[in-house]
Amino acid sequence: MASQLTEIQKQLKKNGWKLARMGTKHAIYEKDGKTMLIPRGSKVYSRSYKQILWKIQGKTDQSKENISLRNIS
Repeated sequence: MASQLTEIQKQLKKNGWKLARMGTKHAIYEKDGKTMLIPRGSKVYSRSYKQILWKIQGKTDQSKENISLRNIS
């Protein structure tokens, strides 16, 4: 089974996000003038993981999951 970070990287590539640069604590991805910060390291928490996947896929209706994206740019 792939780690959450590996799955996030696969989804980023699949959805057209490109790595812009590596920060000290985050990898910065860009697509269509938008920027997304992905935490670096071996552990991504479950809530953050769900939020990141929603953001990568460009989904806006999150009422079923009750997820807030306020912490992800």
